[in-house]
Amino acid sequence: IPGLSYRHYSIRPSRSSQEDTGETAPFVASTQQFGRRLRRRGGRVGGNMVPVVNDCYIVFLDLDTNLMHSIWERRSNQKVRVTQRFMEYHAITDFSKGPFADNYVFRPDGRAEPAWEAVRMEIVAGPLVTEVRQDFYREVNDSEPMFAIYSRLAHGPQSSDGELLCHRIEQEYRVGPLELNREAILRTSTDLNTGRVLYSDNNGYQMQRRPYRQDTWNAIPRVCLELSRGVATPDWCRSNLMAVLQTAGEPP
Repeated sequence: IPGLSYRHYSIRPSRSSQEDTGETAPFVASTQQFGRRLRRRGGRVGGNMVPVVNDCYIVFLDLDTNLMHSIWERRSNQKVRVTQRFMEYHAITDFSKGPFADNYVFRPDGRAEPAWEAVRMEIVAGPLVTEVRQDFYREVNDSEPMFAIYSRLAHGPQSSDGELLCHRIEQEYRVGPLELNREAILRTSTDLNTGRVLYSDNNGYQMQRRPYRQDTWNAIPRVCLELSRGVATPDWCRSNLMAVLQTAGEPP
């Protein structure tokens, strides 16, 4: 299964010098580092942005927050507002509050809250791919991040079937270790008119349509969709534009 298989590569330096063989010198990626930015609780954002570009997209990153701000699809010349934030649910562990969370059903004690105070960002640009690394710290002075998002934009020619390799934004998530009785989620918000419909492949095989279901008795979500390889959201007003992310998650 693509994306779930494992392959081992061995990379070794050439024995002969590049001057003797006439080979091209290896490319050294350029790196931009941005210091930690505190989590904002309001106010104006989007005034100071840096673009990350390939042949299909321009991803705008807000330097005031070190978070993603928007994605511009170059072929259709349309821009979508996209924000991503890690949140945490606290589990019910008090019997007096009703059924408590266990190994099978997670029951939250209230709505999800932000689980970080600062974000550090790094942009590594190379000839084949540009990677945006965002580290989320639970406390401002923590030495190690609690969450991380690695976003990759590919550069290169068409694949064998004619598809542009740049027409995907790959993301890798790292989480943990979490504190006791916590459930972490990544909340992605857009300005797409999706009609509350989501397509995901949490079984790892095929995309499935997942419409919104309202539960009168449970206002707080208790089951989240796990992402194995990808998620897509349609826009009923801009039918030719789809927000597509390929995912690669790492458990705590």
